[in-house]
Amino acid sequence: MIILLYGKEEYLARKKLWEIWEAYGASGKTGFSAKRLGVEQISLEELRNELQSHSLFQEKKLLVLEDVFGIKEFKEHIANSVESLAKNPSLILVLLERGKILASDSLLKALQKVATVHEYKELDAAALDRWIVREGKALGVEIAKDARTLLMQEAGHDLWRLSQELAKLAAFKQGQTVEKQDVAMIIPEAALVGDIFVMLNSIAAKNKTKAFSLLHRHIAKGESPVYLLSMLHFQVRSLLEAKEQGSGWKARDAANFSSEELKNMHGLLLQADFAMKTGQMEPEAALDTLLTNVFSGGGPDETFFSQQYSF
Repeated sequence: MIILLYGKEEYLARKKLWEIWEAYGASGKTGFSAKRLGVEQISLEELRNELQSHSLFQEKKLLVLEDVFGIKEFKEHIANSVESLAKNPSLILVLLERGKILASDSLLKALQKVATVHEYKELDAAALDRWIVREGKALGVEIAKDARTLLMQEAGHDLWRLSQELAKLAAFKQGQTVEKQDVAMIIPEAALVGDIFVMLNSIAAKNKTKAFSLLHRHIAKGESPVYLLSMLHFQVRSLLEAKEQGSGWKARDAANFSSEELKNMHGLLLQADFAMKTGQMEPEAALDTLLTNVFSGGGPDETFFSQQYSF
């Protein structure tokens, strides 16, 4: 079986991936036969081995591959093997691709013949409004029309941020209807939280320009770099906990990162905090260095954890 998830609405594609992952676990599988790989993590030979190998536990293997369309060799190998992969009774192959795929793409055409293909196009205003209604109901609340309008005005078209705002509103209203004044009260504080999540998603998407733009927009507004760092640390720590537990409402966001990536960011955040507090670096420079190290794949200094530091 092959499943392709792609489109401009990455949030929806990743949500579907989470549902597939959850269903696989709920079916009684051990979980040891499930694997998620980014193409930057493996060679072509390793890809071949992953596609050909069977589970040691006599159960179907779930293999998630991200962004294979951007690597010519990987793309050609899967295109040439697509029929046999689709017929393999021991394999569930999920391909997750960020963004749009051209209709003329050779691999897309091959997959459309044998795979289950889900394209998540950008939602227009009416579809976005319906999505907010559905998400609210899933969280146990009704959302008034003027409240939905204000949500869209304040949070824009970013489903990642909207999902966070809706979760906050649902927790605040406890089953009661969300009114416009509730959104107005929650959004001022939630705006920064939402942007922190957008920044983390930009890091996951390797979008360096967007991450730095968000950071410096808040600094330009006069927000404290120390506070921004503490908010980043809180969210990364929450994602780490969700990653380790494998459940919770933040698990979907945690799925965008590997455990190694989150642990590395956590270490870099601790190091940046120490540099700020000891005066080794100016706060704004420490944040810039933090993001630069995250995008370059660098980790905290080797000697840093020889001593005990914490927020």
